[in-house]
Amino acid sequence: MAPKQTTDQPRESSQKKIRNQKTRQTKKPATTQELTSIDPNTLGLIIAHYGKKAWVQPDDPTQAKILCHLRFNLPTLVAGDRVVWEKSDQNKGIITHQLPRNNELAKSDHRDQKKPMVANVDNIWIVIAPVPVFSTSGIDRYLIAAELAHINVNIIINKIDLLSDLQRTQLLKKLAVYSDIGYLVLPASTVSQESIPFFKAELTDKISLLVGQSGVGKSSLVSTLLPNESIRIGGLSNLQQGCHTTTSTRLIDLPWGGYLVDSPGLREFGLSHLTTESLLYGFKEFRPFWQHCQFSNCSHRNDLGCALRQATESGHITQDRFNSFQALNNLLKKSN
Repeated sequence: MAPKQTTDQPRESSQKKIRNQKTRQTKKPATTQELTSIDPNTLGLIIAHYGKKAWVQPDDPTQAKILCHLRFNLPTLVAGDRVVWEKSDQNKGIITHQLPRNNELAKSDHRDQKKPMVANVDNIWIVIAPVPVFSTSGIDRYLIAAELAHINVNIIINKIDLLSDLQRTQLLKKLAVYSDIGYLVLPASTVSQESIPFFKAELTDKISLLVGQSGVGKSSLVSTLLPNESIRIGGLSNLQQGCHTTTSTRLIDLPWGGYLVDSPGLREFGLSHLTTESLLYGFKEFRPFWQHCQFSNCSHRNDLGCALRQATESGHITQDRFNSFQALNNLLKKSN
């Protein structure tokens, strides 16, 4: 039998705790019906998010960006989220609602849970370079994440000026697997300005995200496009793995229209929150085949009637991409 309470204070604390738990339930994004009653002048875009605060760029072009606190029961917000905000005093505001997202790019956190990075992205640019040496497995991770989020994705080879003509030909041949399945592979250089005008035009009126390991020159690309933008540019470390020079994801306003997402360097893009089926979908050239295996529980290894293996043997899927899928799928099985 529970001990008899000698005062009402414990009961009141318990009831207060229950009330607090109810009020702390996370709000869902605003519905279409709710949005019809919202003043358009209170809509905005999160351009940077820091803990319980965020910088918001109002849709009203006459208003400057404003630092806003987040209402406590909002969903997790990220750069790129469209929100409703209201002024709390002369120089600050409060975000009251999150608008529905068109998409979100997510990674796995240290607990193998899905963690959104940025929302409402139009284009992802995977930045690689001859130095530091890249891996196709790393490229595949980004491609999978983009495909699952239904975001257009391209590959840009920065620092192409470091290569001889022969080395350039060899590198483009290695990356032909991606151009052959429909991805744009763009050689570029901030030194020679190769492809920089084209790259600039592709960013116009879009929210574009640069991703890639540290040291590939993401910040250098940004400073080439925006020479007056205050961005720290770090050199390569002694191990040539790069050093992290960006500390928080933010949206950079492009003077000619659009936003560029400056994201912290990632040496590994975790996908451990995925299933084998979602991983298969992320390899877009697999889609015509993977649901036609003879057995529904096909492991896509040496199983009889495996449509993926047959497509690989017939040349519709490259052996490298098939091997990449196998390696990533093995990691999923180990983590789950």
